[in-house]
Amino acid sequence: MHNMKRFFEEHTAVIIICIVVSLLLCIIGCINNINEDGAVAGKGLLKIAGDNLTDTIDTYQGKLIPNDNLLDKNLKYKQPSFSSKEITGKFWGNNVLVSSEIHKILKPNTQYTISYNYEITDLSDKAFPDFNIRIGFVLWEKDDIQNQNRYLFATNFKTKNVKKYYSKTFTTPSEIPSTYELLVYSNRYDAENGDYDMDTVRISNIKLEEGSKATPYVE
Repeated sequence: MHNMKRFFEEHTAVIIICIVVSLLLCIIGCINNINEDGAVAGKGLLKIAGDNLTDTIDTYQGKLIPNDNLLDKNLKYKQPSFSSKEITGKFWGNNVLVSSEIHKILKPNTQYTISYNYEITDLSDKAFPDFNIRIGFVLWEKDDIQNQNRYLFATNFKTKNVKKYYSKTFTTPSEIPSTYELLVYSNRYDAENGDYDMDTVRISNIKLEEGSKATPYVE
């Protein structure tokens, strides 16, 4: 026992290095594959460690290059005030992009990521009950018979002058609906007599890109 204790004391650094190397080999050995999109195929905590490892590698190798923003200036927007840089106002299901424009940018059964900043610049000054507290966008199909809507909004946020960030990855249906529209929303409050009001919101740095990661917004 004394000899073993002495060995550990004299070779502490070497032992620590061996343990670290063993853990790395264990992680690498349990990673099944690294997919084309950079995601690690594996199990449990080792998959998480592998994902973090590949993200770090991506950063150091400078691979986090901004993807193309599909919401570019070549599209015809239904909302004249809309640009990917910013849209401000009160919105409830306002049409941003009609189906013919959506069909120019979306492919069936494909992963996309949307990201944006959002902020309430003015709260509704009417004391109406909450109707639906959502800020952001919906890919909306008229009848939604096959659950093809994609909900791309933040919920339950009602604090003025606080900027927040939102991102979500989604997969398009196997067939892009012929009636798809991109709608924008801000928080809505309804009275019992049918009157209603919304918060005024600013949504900025809006980016829609192909793939499962949100990359930096650039103009």
